[in-house]
Amino acid sequence: MSIKSATPQHVVASMQADINAGFRSGDVASRNGVHRETVLRLAKRGLIVVPEGFHRPGNKRGYAPSWSLPKWLPIDLRADYRDNATLYGEEHAARPARIAKAEAMRPEA
Repeated sequence: MSIKSATPQHVVASMQADINAGFRSGDVASRNGVHRETVLRLAKRGLIVVPEGFHRPGNKRGYAPSWSLPKWLPIDLRADYRDNATLYGEEHAARPARIAKAEAMRPEA
């Protein structure tokens, strides 16, 4: 699922209005019911326009997420985990990752 299809246009418009009003990323996220990383990812992809200095310094993507990839997470599940954690939070991302890992580790009968 792409971030563009997961974020309704009225939410993006509301985020842009909050940014134009001078709110920072954390405030924009809480006012619109999304995670801060979602706001930053939308800005990085150009779906919302942000002023200079809106991003905090971080990794090569231009922001530092508030979560990290768990050590138990297999490499092939990391992209889905990263997207889910950004959109919905770390707790929501961990459950499907654990289920997929358990299914992969289950011996075939």
